[in-house]
Amino acid sequence: RGKYIRILSAAKAARMLDSVTTGDLSTDIETTGLSPYDTCVPVWRDITDRPKWIALAKQEKAPKRTAYGRTFANFGTTMNADIVAVGWATEAGKGYCVVRNHTHKDPHAWTRKDRRIFDAAYRRMLRRRTVRKIIWNAVFETAWFLKFYKTPPLNVVDGMAGLAMTDENSLKGLGPAGQAHTGMGYWSQEVDALSKAVDHNFACVPIKDINKYLGCDVDSALRISRKIEKTFNKHSSRFVNKWYPRVIEELARMECAGAAADKKAARRFATYTRVK
Repeated sequence: RGKYIRILSAAKAARMLDSVTTGDLSTDIETTGLSPYDTCVPVWRDITDRPKWIALAKQEKAPKRTAYGRTFANFGTTMNADIVAVGWATEAGKGYCVVRNHTHKDPHAWTRKDRRIFDAAYRRMLRRRTVRKIIWNAVFETAWFLKFYKTPPLNVVDGMAGLAMTDENSLKGLGPAGQAHTGMGYWSQEVDALSKAVDHNFACVPIKDINKYLGCDVDSALRISRKIEKTFNKHSSRFVNKWYPRVIEELARMECAGAAADKKAARRFATYTRVK
Protein backbone atom coordinates (compact mmCIF):
# COMPACT_ATOMS: atom_id res chain seq x y z
CA ARG A 1 0.00 0.00 0.00
CA GLY A 2 1.11 3.58 0.27
CA LYS A 3 1.01 6.85 2.14
CA TYR A 4 -2.42 8.47 2.27
CA ILE A 5 -2.77 11.99 3.61
CA ARG A 6 -5.87 13.95 4.56
CA ILE A 7 -5.58 17.59 3.50
CA LEU A 8 -7.25 19.71 6.18
CA SER A 9 -7.15 23.09 4.45
CA ALA A 10 -9.49 23.72 1.52
CA ALA A 11 -7.18 26.42 0.17
CA LYS A 12 -4.18 24.06 0.25
CA ALA A 13 -6.17 21.32 -1.48
CA ALA A 14 -7.25 23.80 -4.15
CA ARG A 15 -3.64 24.85 -4.75
CA MET A 16 -2.58 21.21 -5.03
CA LEU A 17 -5.24 20.49 -7.65
CA ASP A 18 -4.42 23.65 -9.60
CA SER A 19 -0.76 22.60 -9.70
CA VAL A 20 -1.61 19.44 -11.66
CA THR A 21 -1.54 20.60 -15.27
CA THR A 22 -0.36 17.49 -17.18
CA GLY A 23 -0.14 13.72 -16.79
CA ASP A 24 -2.48 11.31 -15.01
CA LEU A 25 -4.70 12.04 -12.03
CA SER A 26 -6.72 9.26 -10.45
CA THR A 27 -9.74 10.57 -8.55
CA ASP A 28 -12.68 9.18 -6.61
CA ILE A 29 -15.53 10.52 -4.52
CA GLU A 30 -17.44 9.09 -1.58
CA THR A 31 -21.06 10.17 -1.31
CA THR A 32 -24.17 9.98 0.83
CA GLY A 33 -25.62 7.18 -1.28
CA LEU A 34 -26.29 5.96 -4.78
CA SER A 35 -28.25 8.91 -6.18
CA PRO A 36 -27.11 12.56 -6.36
CA TYR A 37 -30.77 13.65 -6.47
CA ASP A 38 -31.90 12.10 -3.18
CA THR A 39 -33.43 14.65 -0.79
CA CYS A 40 -34.06 12.29 2.13
CA VAL A 41 -30.85 10.42 2.93
CA PRO A 42 -30.98 8.64 6.33
CA VAL A 43 -28.32 9.76 8.81
CA TRP A 44 -27.25 7.10 11.29
CA ARG A 45 -25.90 8.20 14.67
CA ASP A 46 -23.59 5.26 15.20
CA ILE A 47 -22.84 1.71 14.09
CA THR A 48 -23.42 -0.68 16.95
CA ASP A 49 -21.40 -3.84 17.43
CA ARG A 50 -18.93 -3.05 14.64
CA PRO A 51 -16.85 -6.28 14.99
CA LYS A 52 -19.97 -8.43 14.70
CA TRP A 53 -21.18 -6.58 11.59
CA ILE A 54 -17.80 -6.92 9.85
CA ALA A 55 -17.61 -10.62 10.73
CA LEU A 56 -21.08 -11.23 9.26
CA ALA A 57 -20.23 -9.29 6.12
CA LYS A 58 -17.01 -11.24 5.59
CA GLN A 59 -18.97 -14.47 5.92
CA GLU A 60 -21.60 -13.10 3.50
CA LYS A 61 -24.28 -13.62 6.15
CA ALA A 62 -25.30 -9.98 6.55
CA PRO A 63 -29.06 -9.31 6.73
CA LYS A 64 -31.00 -7.79 3.86
CA ARG A 65 -30.75 -4.03 3.23
CA THR A 66 -34.07 -3.35 4.94
CA ALA A 67 -32.60 -4.64 8.20
CA TYR A 68 -29.25 -2.81 8.13
CA GLY A 69 -30.26 0.31 10.03
CA ARG A 70 -32.57 -1.38 12.53
CA THR A 71 -30.03 -4.02 13.40
CA PHE A 72 -26.70 -2.24 13.35
CA ALA A 73 -27.35 1.49 13.66
CA ASN A 74 -29.52 4.06 15.40
CA PHE A 75 -31.56 6.21 13.06
CA GLY A 76 -30.94 9.93 13.43
CA THR A 77 -32.30 12.40 10.88
CA THR A 78 -32.12 12.95 7.12
CA MET A 79 -29.98 15.04 4.77
CA ASN A 80 -29.79 15.95 1.11
CA ALA A 81 -27.48 14.01 -1.16
CA ASP A 82 -23.94 15.36 -1.02
CA ILE A 83 -20.34 14.54 -1.84
CA VAL A 84 -18.74 13.57 1.47
CA ALA A 85 -15.08 13.17 0.54
CA VAL A 86 -12.82 13.49 -2.49
CA GLY A 87 -9.56 11.71 -3.16
CA TRP A 88 -6.87 11.97 -5.82
CA ALA A 89 -3.46 10.60 -6.70
CA THR A 90 -0.89 11.45 -9.36
CA GLU A 91 1.71 8.84 -8.47
CA ALA A 92 1.57 5.27 -7.22
CA GLY A 93 1.89 4.84 -3.47
CA LYS A 94 0.68 8.31 -2.52
CA GLY A 95 -2.88 9.57 -2.26
CA TYR A 96 -4.68 12.63 -0.90
CA CYS A 97 -8.12 13.04 0.58
CA VAL A 98 -10.37 15.86 1.75
CA VAL A 99 -13.54 15.54 3.80
CA ARG A 100 -16.11 18.02 2.46
CA ASN A 101 -19.14 17.29 4.60
CA HIS A 102 -19.53 14.78 7.44
CA THR A 103 -22.05 14.14 10.19
CA HIS A 104 -19.52 13.25 12.92
CA LYS A 105 -17.89 15.84 15.17
CA ASP A 106 -14.69 17.00 13.48
CA PRO A 107 -12.40 19.82 14.65
CA HIS A 108 -11.38 20.30 11.01
CA ALA A 109 -14.92 20.44 9.59
CA TRP A 110 -15.22 22.69 6.55
CA THR A 111 -17.47 25.70 6.26
CA ARG A 112 -19.52 26.54 3.18
CA LYS A 113 -16.77 28.92 2.11
CA ASP A 114 -14.19 26.12 2.39
CA ARG A 115 -16.34 23.87 0.22
CA ARG A 116 -16.78 26.59 -2.41
CA ILE A 117 -13.00 27.13 -2.58
CA PHE A 118 -12.28 23.44 -3.02
CA ASP A 119 -15.19 22.74 -5.36
CA ALA A 120 -14.10 25.50 -7.74
CA ALA A 121 -10.59 24.02 -7.97
CA TYR A 122 -11.91 20.48 -8.36
CA ARG A 123 -14.21 21.60 -11.17
CA ARG A 124 -11.27 23.29 -12.91
CA MET A 125 -9.36 20.03 -12.65
CA LEU A 126 -12.27 18.01 -14.09
CA ARG A 127 -12.36 20.34 -17.10
CA ARG A 128 -8.58 20.45 -17.65
CA ARG A 129 -8.05 18.53 -20.88
CA THR A 130 -4.27 18.35 -20.42
CA VAL A 131 -4.77 16.08 -17.40
CA ARG A 132 -6.01 12.55 -17.99
CA LYS A 133 -8.53 11.64 -15.30
CA ILE A 134 -8.53 7.97 -14.27
CA ILE A 135 -11.81 7.02 -12.62
CA TRP A 136 -13.13 3.63 -11.57
CA ASN A 137 -16.73 3.21 -12.77
CA ALA A 138 -16.77 6.69 -14.29
CA VAL A 139 -20.52 6.59 -15.03
CA PHE A 140 -21.36 6.71 -11.30
CA GLU A 141 -18.94 9.54 -10.60
CA THR A 142 -20.06 11.50 -13.65
CA ALA A 143 -23.67 11.52 -12.46
CA TRP A 144 -22.51 13.29 -9.29
CA PHE A 145 -20.18 15.62 -11.21
CA LEU A 146 -23.05 16.70 -13.44
CA LYS A 147 -25.25 17.45 -10.43
CA PHE A 148 -22.72 19.23 -8.21
CA TYR A 149 -20.12 20.62 -10.62
CA LYS A 150 -22.26 21.05 -13.75
CA THR A 151 -19.67 19.31 -15.90
CA PRO A 152 -18.58 15.83 -16.92
CA PRO A 153 -14.88 14.98 -16.54
CA LEU A 154 -12.96 15.86 -19.70
CA ASN A 155 -10.18 13.57 -20.96
CA VAL A 156 -11.30 10.64 -18.81
CA VAL A 157 -10.44 6.94 -18.77
CA ASP A 158 -12.57 4.38 -16.93
CA GLY A 159 -10.28 1.89 -15.22
CA MET A 160 -13.11 -0.61 -14.76
CA ALA A 161 -13.83 -0.59 -18.50
CA GLY A 162 -10.16 -1.16 -19.16
CA LEU A 163 -10.11 -4.15 -16.84
CA ALA A 164 -13.16 -5.59 -18.61
CA MET A 165 -11.33 -5.37 -21.93
CA THR A 166 -8.41 -7.40 -20.61
CA ASP A 167 -10.47 -9.99 -18.70
CA GLU A 168 -14.25 -9.90 -18.99
CA ASN A 169 -14.63 -12.52 -16.25
CA SER A 170 -12.58 -10.70 -13.63
CA LEU A 171 -14.17 -9.08 -10.57
CA LYS A 172 -14.89 -5.43 -11.39
CA GLY A 173 -14.97 -4.10 -7.82
CA LEU A 174 -11.93 -1.95 -7.06
CA GLY A 175 -11.12 -3.87 -3.87
CA PRO A 176 -10.94 -7.35 -5.47
CA ALA A 177 -9.28 -5.89 -8.59
CA GLY A 178 -6.66 -4.19 -6.46
CA GLN A 179 -5.97 -7.44 -4.65
CA ALA A 180 -5.54 -9.29 -7.93
CA HIS A 181 -3.46 -6.73 -9.82
CA THR A 182 -1.54 -4.60 -7.32
CA GLY A 183 -0.67 -6.77 -4.32
CA MET A 184 -2.35 -4.23 -2.03
CA GLY A 185 -4.56 -6.87 -0.44
CA TYR A 186 -8.33 -6.72 -0.01
CA TRP A 187 -8.18 -3.33 1.70
CA SER A 188 -11.81 -2.33 1.12
CA GLN A 189 -13.66 -5.22 2.77
CA GLU A 190 -14.09 -3.71 6.24
CA VAL A 191 -15.18 -0.26 5.08
CA ASP A 192 -17.48 -1.80 2.46
CA ALA A 193 -19.22 -3.58 5.33
CA LEU A 194 -19.49 -0.36 7.33
CA SER A 195 -20.91 1.58 4.38
CA LYS A 196 -23.57 -1.08 3.83
CA ALA A 197 -24.50 -0.78 7.50
CA VAL A 198 -25.40 2.88 6.92
CA ASP A 199 -26.99 2.44 3.48
CA HIS A 200 -23.85 3.61 1.65
CA ASN A 201 -23.94 7.02 3.36
CA PHE A 202 -20.25 7.79 3.83
CA ALA A 203 -21.18 10.83 5.89
CA CYS A 204 -21.77 8.30 8.68
CA VAL A 205 -18.63 6.18 8.16
CA PRO A 206 -15.84 7.20 10.60
CA ILE A 207 -13.50 9.78 9.06
CA LYS A 208 -10.36 7.77 9.84
CA ASP A 209 -11.77 4.90 7.80
CA ILE A 210 -12.66 7.18 4.88
CA ASN A 211 -9.12 8.59 4.66
CA LYS A 212 -7.45 5.20 4.32
CA TYR A 213 -10.21 3.77 2.11
CA LEU A 214 -10.22 6.70 -0.32
CA GLY A 215 -6.43 6.81 -0.47
CA CYS A 216 -6.32 3.12 -1.37
CA ASP A 217 -9.09 3.68 -3.93
CA VAL A 218 -7.26 6.28 -5.99
CA ASP A 219 -3.87 4.60 -5.59
CA SER A 220 -5.24 1.24 -6.69
CA ALA A 221 -7.14 2.68 -9.67
CA LEU A 222 -3.98 4.45 -10.85
CA ARG A 223 -1.82 1.34 -10.50
CA ILE A 224 -4.30 -0.98 -12.20
CA SER A 225 -4.97 1.36 -15.12
CA ARG A 226 -1.30 1.92 -15.84
CA LYS A 227 -0.61 -1.81 -15.60
CA ILE A 228 -3.42 -3.10 -17.81
CA GLU A 229 -3.11 -0.45 -20.54
CA LYS A 230 0.28 -1.95 -21.39
CA THR A 231 -1.55 -5.12 -22.44
CA PHE A 232 -4.12 -3.44 -24.73
CA ASN A 233 -4.24 -4.33 -28.38
CA LYS A 234 -5.23 -1.67 -30.91
CA HIS A 235 -8.97 -2.35 -30.58
CA SER A 236 -8.95 -2.40 -26.77
CA SER A 237 -7.03 0.85 -26.64
CA ARG A 238 -9.45 2.50 -29.06
CA PHE A 239 -12.45 1.37 -27.00
CA VAL A 240 -11.10 2.46 -23.61
CA ASN A 241 -9.43 5.71 -24.66
CA LYS A 242 -11.61 6.91 -27.55
CA TRP A 243 -15.05 5.33 -27.81
CA TYR A 244 -16.18 4.65 -24.24
CA PRO A 245 -15.31 8.12 -22.86
CA ARG A 246 -17.72 9.59 -25.43
CA VAL A 247 -20.73 7.76 -23.96
CA ILE A 248 -19.96 8.10 -20.24
CA GLU A 249 -21.87 11.35 -19.85
CA GLU A 250 -24.95 10.04 -21.67
CA LEU A 251 -24.97 6.81 -19.67
CA ALA A 252 -24.73 8.83 -16.44
CA ARG A 253 -27.69 10.98 -17.49
CA MET A 254 -29.69 7.87 -18.39
CA GLU A 255 -29.02 6.35 -14.96
CA CYS A 256 -30.40 9.46 -13.26
CA ALA A 257 -33.25 10.42 -15.60
CA GLY A 258 -34.04 7.15 -17.35
CA ALA A 259 -34.47 6.65 -21.08
CA ALA A 260 -37.45 6.52 -23.41
CA ALA A 261 -38.80 3.01 -23.92
CA ASP A 262 -40.91 1.37 -26.61
CA LYS A 263 -43.99 0.28 -24.62
CA LYS A 264 -45.38 -1.78 -27.48
CA ALA A 265 -42.16 -3.76 -27.78
CA ALA A 266 -42.02 -4.18 -24.00
CA ARG A 267 -45.57 -5.61 -23.91
CA ARG A 268 -44.76 -7.96 -26.78
CA PHE A 269 -41.64 -9.17 -24.99
CA ALA A 270 -43.56 -9.66 -21.73
CA THR A 271 -46.14 -11.79 -23.56
CA TYR A 272 -43.39 -13.84 -25.21
CA THR A 273 -41.65 -14.56 -21.90
CA ARG A 274 -44.92 -15.64 -20.24
CA VAL A 275 -45.63 -18.08 -23.09
CA LYS A 276 -42.17 -19.56 -22.90
